[in-house]
Amino acid sequence: MKKRFATLATVLLLSGTVQADVETSFTYGGIYKSLKTAQSSEFSQLSLNFVLLENTTKTLCPTSDVYLSDGENRYDISMSDDGELLIPLDKKLKKDRATITLKTPKANMCHLSMQIEVAEFELENTSSRNVKSWVKQLNGLYETLAGWPGKYFMPELTGLVLEFEANGTSAVYRSVTGDQTFKVDSDGKLNLSVDTINALDTSGKFVFSQSVVAAKPILEK
Repeated sequence: MKKRFATLATVLLLSGTVQADVETSFTYGGIYKSLKTAQSSEFSQLSLNFVLLENTTKTLCPTSDVYLSDGENRYDISMSDDGELLIPLDKKLKKDRATITLKTPKANMCHLSMQIEVAEFELENTSSRNVKSWVKQLNGLYETLAGWPGKYFMPELTGLVLEFEANGTSAVYRSVTGDQTFKVDSDGKLNLSVDTINALDTSGKFVFSQSVVAAKPILEK
C-alpha cells in the first residue's frame, strides 16, 4: 500500500511539473542598445520592435507572463494587439543588468524576434524621394546594429513589401514621364525591389486605391 501511494505521489508530482509554466530569460542590455540605436535621428523614419514568437510556427508566443527584473524590482511588460512588447528604454535597468523573463507552457518554445519596418506615420508619404529614404535608413540601421565585422555577414536588403488594408488594391506610379502600373499580389502586398526603387523618377509618387498599412524590408535569404 505504501509503495502504491508513493508511486501515485510521484506521478502527481511529475504531472504538476509538466503543467507548470517554464521561465526563460534574456539580457536587457542588448535590447536596450538596439532600441537606443533605432531612436537616433538618422533612423527617424523607422520603427524597431521586439515580438515573442513560437519557434516552429513563427506565430505569437503563448506566454502567460512577461516582465523585467533587476534582481530587486519587477516591472510587468505589456504587449500591443500585434504582439509587440512595450519595452521601456531605461539606462538604469541596463546598468543594473536587468533581464526580461517570459513564462511559457514548455521550455525553449519561443524566441525574441527583432522586427524593423517603416514607421506608421511615414506611410502616407509615398513619393519616390521618401521611399528611397526608407531604403537608405533601413540599410543604415541594419549595418549599425550588425556592427563590425558583422555588417559583412548580414543579409542584404533586396526590397520593400507594402501591405494594404484590403485585397484588390491598384498601384500606379505617377511622374512627369508618365504613369507606371505595378501589380499588387492577391494577398494585398506589393513587392518592390531595391533596383526598381532606385530607378524611380525623383519627381513622382505612388498612388494607391487603398491605404498602406505597413512597409517592411525584404532581406536576402
